[in-house]
Amino acid sequence: MTSSTVTDVSTLLMIDSATARDRDDAISVTPLPGGRGWAVEVHIAGVADVVELGSVADEQAFLRAETRYLRSRTIPMLGETAEQAATLTAGSRRTSLRVTGTLTSDGQLVDVTVGRGEIPPGRCVAVDHAEVPGILSDPAHPLHPQLVAADAAAQVLLGARRDGGALAFYDLTRGWASSEDGAIVAIAADLTALDSRRFHKILKAEATGPLRAELASELARRVDADLMTAPDVAVLIDAADPTWLPIQLRVIDTLADTHPEMGPSVASVWRQAHPDQPPPELEIRRNGADHNPLFAARATHQGVRGPWATAAAKKPAKQAALWAAVRAQLTGIDNPDADPEWPTTAPSPEPTTPPPAPEDSRTTSSGLPHRTTTPAALNLDGAKKSKALSNPTAWLMSLARNNNQAPPVWEFHTDGPAHAPRFTATVRLAGHTATATATTKTAAKTASAAALIETPFRQH
Repeated sequence: MTSSTVTDVSTLLMIDSATARDRDDAISVTPLPGGRGWAVEVHIAGVADVVELGSVADEQAFLRAETRYLRSRTIPMLGETAEQAATLTAGSRRTSLRVTGTLTSDGQLVDVTVGRGEIPPGRCVAVDHAEVPGILSDPAHPLHPQLVAADAAAQVLLGARRDGGALAFYDLTRGWASSEDGAIVAIAADLTALDSRRFHKILKAEATGPLRAELASELARRVDADLMTAPDVAVLIDAADPTWLPIQLRVIDTLADTHPEMGPSVASVWRQAHPDQPPPELEIRRNGADHNPLFAARATHQGVRGPWATAAAKKPAKQAALWAAVRAQLTGIDNPDADPEWPTTAPSPEPTTPPPAPEDSRTTSSGLPHRTTTPAALNLDGAKKSKALSNPTAWLMSLARNNNQAPPVWEFHTDGPAHAPRFTATVRLAGHTATATATTKTAAKTASAAALIETPFRQH
């Protein structure tokens, strides 16, 4: 690169870290009269004037391909000698690639020229990044006018960039993102502060690897607070790492109990994400008289058959069957039974409350009325406590059906301040009663069911 005779005397600012070893650019921004914009001048170090084609420095640069910044030292791509000869400096003459243009007040760059430049000694001034805010706020500083002009032009460019759309990068698994000016910034780690859309993105990204404890806690919180969506569940059931299984089952069991109607939606969303996979298969059976029918349904998900689910209507049977099939696929437990086990008495479509027994003058610790009745025997033959406690609410419902008894009934009581309520649930089944308290209604219901299960197993 041969040098020209450009001798513009406006100051060129080299804005970089104070510890920078090489400075490869310098800028000048000058306001135009009448607020028409700014004259912009950019100089880039003239490396071609220092590194000749085929020279040792050229060969070294070709082999290194980059400058390596190590903990204790830096290995420059051009080599020490060539780097120092090309870097811009306040006290020495340098050649450059010179770009000039006009930035209009609406952010358009016009009248651009590119050519060879020469920077005379004394025209460049080094400015540390950390000094810029102080200079911008100090009108008495000699560099204040230049930096104010550069800042104003930069804000106009930023506005035009936003209006035209900008590309941002996110690494949700590592918690990093790029800011609007290209800097790498940390993503807030508070998962509770994320809206459903952003949380879904993080869940989708994290589902490809092992489960982090923070995400497991947030998933438990969201399902208890009734914040999980069908797309969330569809992503969750695809997580293959075994560390996900406990929270997968926790979410499936909770939603199967509190939102059975979500089962078909989850299956539909999962099918849309896997168009190459067959949809869940459903088998439907009917039994009983026309005036009192009973339906059984079984679903197959990814080749694994779930257990039969029975109900007094076809729709709730299908909903329960879809949830059961997802659970069976996650646990790898196939259910090959050809026919359902029909209860001798069909369950009611809605839980029915047994006739109230005479009230006792005593009350439970929660303050709820306590009805006394003679507890009926519960048939636990073949039942396993571990399986019962894996989904206490659903297991109690099934136990009642198998014993031809009325389904369990829950009563709820809420106390505490509005921002931190406490829920107390009391469950009654065949004269057996249990009470539990938790921070959410669902958690209290599950805990009371687990407490009720403990009693017959202990007696058994």
